[in-house]
Amino acid sequence: MVEYLSGNRIQGSSTLTESPPQTSWKESDRFKLSSADDEIDVSITPKDNIMILVSAIPSGDIEVGLQLGTGGTIDTGNNYAVRRSNNGATDAVSPTSGTTGRSNIDTNLVQTDAFSVMNIANVSGQEKLVIGNLVNRSTSGAGTSPDRVEFLGKWSNTNLINKIRIQQTTNGDFAQNSECVVLGCDNDEANSGTNFWQQLAYEPITSSASEITATIEAKKYLMYEFQALSSGASSGLDNVSFRFNGTGSSDNDYAYRFSNNYAVDGSPITNTNMLRFRSGGATAQDFFGYGFILNDSNREKLVHSEMMMNGGDGASANPRAASMAGKWASNDQITEIKLREEGSGAFLAGSYLRIWGAD
Repeated sequence: MVEYLSGNRIQGSSTLTESPPQTSWKESDRFKLSSADDEIDVSITPKDNIMILVSAIPSGDIEVGLQLGTGGTIDTGNNYAVRRSNNGATDAVSPTSGTTGRSNIDTNLVQTDAFSVMNIANVSGQEKLVIGNLVNRSTSGAGTSPDRVEFLGKWSNTNLINKIRIQQTTNGDFAQNSECVVLGCDNDEANSGTNFWQQLAYEPITSSASEITATIEAKKYLMYEFQALSSGASSGLDNVSFRFNGTGSSDNDYAYRFSNNYAVDGSPITNTNMLRFRSGGATAQDFFGYGFILNDSNREKLVHSEMMMNGGDGASANPRAASMAGKWASNDQITEIKLREEGSGAFLAGSYLRIWGAD
């Protein structure tokens, strides 16, 4: 049997007949704290595209901020600007009209354990643009939902970034084992080295089903993508959800919050048995979603998701959006992810769940 995978790979039943091209994200550098500190500094070789993964463990109250540098020196001046939304609330901007810039790109949310993913366009001769998301577990346990931040930032410097600082901007510290991993990828990335994100599972279905299950190797960082197809009213797709490691309807150790169509987040959902990607009213729609999971051992699992629905067939039907931040209140690493249809319908053939991972 031959299976065609991403990156033009051909995989047989027992051997890989062609090595996958190593032309994707590579690890540029990382730093893990051996003791508590206010800052995590990482030096990199400039790349056209930068992805930053931050695993922040608190020692007291913490807030994650970003500073950038060139020539090996971090810029601590008022050369940054930011727009952010906390838990789907109305955007806040800094600086406001008539004031000078900020000294960092901050998330303005006091955090406990936090997980952030940021992407930067590192174009020579242009200001540097940043898109980021952050999930904060809030109080431990499934009785409290996580908080989330969506943020945009820019650094007014036009030189290439070669130094990155994750900065603690309140009164606490990043605790031991807090980590920053920086990935880089040129637009014409060379086929060399090793891709950071390795595919752990690709599970398409060939007939209708109410669940898609992916069994994976435990990795600290997970990235996922799914598509759930519907055939109209006869399929009746309502909501899709995640469950981990065989947990079932009686395992109420999940909590999450969500925003539908970029509105203010709905009421947090706590002590529940799943991570649902949106709330209600999506019958007979196709779903497409992606996101990231911090799957660190001995810590609660933090999940960020973005999802869209087609909203009905044809160009007159507007798509719908959903953003979700969730946590699984377990110290066990995730080794199984189950994508479920929570209504009475089923996923059609061609629906799939794909997982990538890295330590």
